[in-house]
Amino acid sequence: NTHKQELRDKVTKALDSVAIFATEWGTCDASGDGTLNLEETKTWLDFFEQHQISDANWAISDKQEACSALLPGASGDGGWEDCELTKSGHFVRSTLLKEPMLDPLPEPCPRLTTPPPGMCSDSTEDCSKTKCCNELGTTCFQKNDW
Repeated sequence: NTHKQELRDKVTKALDSVAIFATEWGTCDASGDGTLNLEETKTWLDFFEQHQISDANWAISDKQEACSALLPGASGDGGWEDCELTKSGHFVRSTLLKEPMLDPLPEPCPRLTTPPPGMCSDSTEDCSKTKCCNELGTTCFQKNDW
């Protein structure tokens, strides 16, 4: 996560004079990608609860990045099966339901594990047009001269 204790200190001070609503939070850094930091996210969620701050999670999407709650190709209609959720999605669901996170996490639904032929780029290719890689869990990049 990008925002840590320093920001919580500012929020605590502001609570003396203004109402606070956390308009968005995620499970990784502010870019939406990078590595998950579920411990820091839990610290924030505990802080919100302690101070009665309402909040909204962002990244309830199937974009191929760390903070997305859904695997690429998951239904856009809600009612998601466990096999349609990313690790971030499982964390968000478990905290909302106040239940332990599944361990181990279920395997992705078979229909979500293989992108349709020609839809995504290979991991060594520029994927600025396709916006996804054939290998699940890899990050898209733009190839340069080096």
